[in-house]
Amino acid sequence: MKRLRAVHVSRQAASAVTTALAGALASALVLAGAAGPALADPAPGPDPSPTAGSISGLLLTDQGEPLAGHVYAIPPEEGFEYRGTAGADGAYTIENVPAGDYAVHFEPFRTETEAAPYGYGPAYYPDALRLDDAEPVRVNPSSDTLFVNSALAPGGQISGTVVLATLTGSTPAVHTVVVPFTGEDAPPEDPFEAEYGATFVNDDGTFRVHTAAGEHRLAFYTRYHGQWIIDEYWQNASAVADATPLEVVPAEDIPGIAAELLAPGSLQFTLTAPDGTPLPGVDVSLVDHADTRTMLDLVTDASGVALAGDLPPGYYDLSVTNPPAGYSDAFIRGVMVFPGETSTLQSGLGDPLPRGATATPALPTDDGWLLLEGDSVTLTVPDAIDLESVGFVYSSNEQDDPRRGEFTLDGSTWTATIDLEGLWGHGALGIEYRYDLDLTHVAVLDTSIAREPGAAELTDGSRGDVALAGTSAVAGGVKAGGTATASGLEPKSWYHAWWFSTPTAAGWVQADATGAVSVPVPAGLVPAGAASAEHSLAFVSVQGALAGWTPVTVLAADNGGGGGGGGGGGGGDNGGGGSGGDGSGGSSGPAGSGAGATLAATGSEPAPWLGLAALLVAAGAMPAALRIRRRPA
Repeated sequence: MKRLRAVHVSRQAASAVTTALAGALASALVLAGAAGPALADPAPGPDPSPTAGSISGLLLTDQGEPLAGHVYAIPPEEGFEYRGTAGADGAYTIENVPAGDYAVHFEPFRTETEAAPYGYGPAYYPDALRLDDAEPVRVNPSSDTLFVNSALAPGGQISGTVVLATLTGSTPAVHTVVVPFTGEDAPPEDPFEAEYGATFVNDDGTFRVHTAAGEHRLAFYTRYHGQWIIDEYWQNASAVADATPLEVVPAEDIPGIAAELLAPGSLQFTLTAPDGTPLPGVDVSLVDHADTRTMLDLVTDASGVALAGDLPPGYYDLSVTNPPAGYSDAFIRGVMVFPGETSTLQSGLGDPLPRGATATPALPTDDGWLLLEGDSVTLTVPDAIDLESVGFVYSSNEQDDPRRGEFTLDGSTWTATIDLEGLWGHGALGIEYRYDLDLTHVAVLDTSIAREPGAAELTDGSRGDVALAGTSAVAGGVKAGGTATASGLEPKSWYHAWWFSTPTAAGWVQADATGAVSVPVPAGLVPAGAASAEHSLAFVSVQGALAGWTPVTVLAADNGGGGGGGGGGGGGDNGGGGSGGDGSGGSSGPAGSGAGATLAATGSEPAPWLGLAALLVAAGAMPAALRIRRRPA
């Protein structure tokens, strides 16, 4: 059939041509007794531009027979698609189309005839299967583009069977959708947005899908937990580029297409404390290992179990968050789910560093913080000969670039030192334990690096509610070498204490339920021979903010005071008071003065490390033939 090319005419000329053409076609169809489906209203569009034009033509077969259907004008960039509807006479007009170039897409209604037993497939003007191959149709301002006609060939059919395979057999894939698509571009995320047909597999596992003539590939979709996932592409391909093309011939069927997909599986995850006690109410997210999308968000039950059913077989990552106080978050990577099987996995959380790891100098708290001080921290993981490797990443909320590195193995102990110079405030430390079979476990701890405040920050406006309290104060002040108790802080929160005028670290302290803290008073705060000295006690939060401060009068200690007696130790603002020759004076307690002081909380030593329970995958090794499912890009 000889095709008329699109032409542009003025509005007046277009009106006359369109009226005459539509009238002639209508008369011919009435004489022939033709009828068509009721017409849908045109799609609403944005307010028309005063210079908008239109596109009109005929929706025809390649034999010149009219078809009813929709015709779309698609702009080159994402935006509104303009629609017209062809009736039984095949004539259509797309109104109020802004000036520009468009791809015109013909979508006929389902029509089956002897010449086209599978109907007519859609196409882009003039006769292209793919949008990229469409010939642009130009709409000029205030003019009509005419004779944008189709010549649609009869479509064809692809038919076959789809089954779900387990380790012991197979069943019909009754919830699978079969979608033909063109080219090597990924098909849409929703199978029913595909241009060239989509059909569910029947109860007996068979399928028949009608589509346009030309080269197609097949995608098999299944809906899991509200998400459409492509199980595979025909034939046994996990990527579009590896799919086998099929040439659909007009009015013919391609039979015998057989696909064997993997049946869904399940994962039972049990979370415990190191002693095996179940941990209920903990958030667990299941993430696809390949594309990092979250499949399910679960919460462990009273037995510490989170059960995830109806999962595509493959590799998953688990994210464990919101554990009880004293336990850190964890990530478990590389968990395997098998077709038709329930995989089991058990994990214990460390307290608060996993697997007996240590961090020096650092204070691990019983509410899950790792409090740091100084320019570096050394991490060790002992008795870990079953690990392939260990890595770390430190991220600070105040700095952009995370610091990454690898542990080194000496005997059975892994060791790494992290440079903390220039970092301060709230951050996170991740330790990644790597096993064989691509299984990894990542523990993430909240951290804080002590920030040294400046003396200029201690103003009347920054004092807050902090004040001396309790029985630590004696007449006129607090004793050097004793303890100062301050109130007015956030209950149960952690702070780093500093003595001024010269900043002297007093270590990490935790406020009690009333917001009070006890801070050691360095003996060296009172000069030798002096009865007292004026100082300030400041507190910096784990986020690095000055929480408040209070002035303090420090009194000389008995029998030698701050400088030490007899053969005494070092004095001054930054030196811890040494014991005198008679054994009196000074303090060398766990949070003594100076940058090198031992970190302390309430004067008690932190509890011994609790180990990380082994990760168990009870279902065995992943079959070599396992095909990992992919989602659309």
